[in-house]
Amino acid sequence: MNQKAKLWIFRIASWTLFLGWGIICVILSKQDGSGSSSVSASLTRFIMRVMNRFGFHPSWSTLHAVVRESAHFGIHFILALLAGLAFGSATLSVWLSLGFAFIVTIPLATFDEFVQLSSRGRAFEYFDLELNLAGVLTGLLIATCLLAITLSRLRAKNPNP
Repeated sequence: MNQKAKLWIFRIASWTLFLGWGIICVILSKQDGSGSSSVSASLTRFIMRVMNRFGFHPSWSTLHAVVRESAHFGIHFILALLAGLAFGSATLSVWLSLGFAFIVTIPLATFDEFVQLSSRGRAFEYFDLELNLAGVLTGLLIATCLLAITLSRLRAKNPNP
């Protein structure tokens, strides 16, 4: 398979993953309080079972709080990482892709917290907003590094991708 075909496959895959994850983010944001709590409780139970098998026995309340807060960071980390890769595949420029991804993901991370105001049993939390933004910035940093490495390798193989 030639370089152009690989690039198009990467473009299609990265945009599909980014848009799909964006839809998942919206669905998770629109959940009411009981639905959100149910999802995090299921994940907490799973993690608790794994930790117990390895001899760790954290308290339920502590682990559940860590899972709920980590979700804010993790969801937006993945969104920003996928956005950086999607825009990078389209622009083939590290800095341009970072700019576009930043312009898209920062408002989404902020909007995500405001959407919860309209969901029953949920509320806007500044700390959660900070976790959302920290996830975005970390995801963009990793995406920038990955793009820089990938594009330098691509250009080394083919000066005109």
